[in-house]
Amino acid sequence: MERAESTPGARAGLEIGYGLHNYSSRYESWIYREHGGGVNGGLTNFAYLPAAGVGHAIMINSDAGAALREISRLVRAWQTRDLPRPAVDDERPLSASDRELAGYYQPINPRQAMAYFIERIAGVQKIEVEGERLTRAPVLGGEPTAYYPVGDFRFGHTETGRIALVRAEDPLAGPVIYAGTAVLEPVSGLRVFTQFGIAALWGVLRELRG
Repeated sequence: MERAESTPGARAGLEIGYGLHNYSSRYESWIYREHGGGVNGGLTNFAYLPAAGVGHAIMINSDAGAALREISRLVRAWQTRDLPRPAVDDERPLSASDRELAGYYQPINPRQAMAYFIERIAGVQKIEVEGERLTRAPVLGGEPTAYYPVGDFRFGHTETGRIALVRAEDPLAGPVIYAGTAVLEPVSGLRVFTQFGIAALWGVLRELRG
């Protein structure tokens, strides 16, 4: 259940992602396995840290996602307070091929297809080269994630050491990036900012009509 093995990303070496109703989530340097659920008026989360033999189940009678995330963060901080951080071997330099991955990407695997027209704009990512690292960050704002090269278009997360970003071949989209549970397709900067402009124009016209 814990193995992500059915996607091209998993076959390319990705070590995190979805298994069978069981997926990975990061807290600082540690990788938990978890599953959650929600209904109107209730949210749940079950998570465990295999390496340490600890876990937790959280259930709240509210649909406040921010509250659930904060409770989970506090519990994980307590569970990992005395654990040694995993060693990360990140000495290998970026190759010329690695550096060619820099650019803009948009997600192509929405959790809900009806929201794809929003996600393809709001979820645009940019991969950049910083020294001997790749960084990935949302174009519309957010903390960057850093990766170090492992080899053959595989990159480890600089805090966990797990392979968390790979290049793979999608049967429909062609060359893509798998980053955690996201599948990212390369797009041009012109397309990215054209989409932003159209979205902004739509927002202005909608406001004027209202």
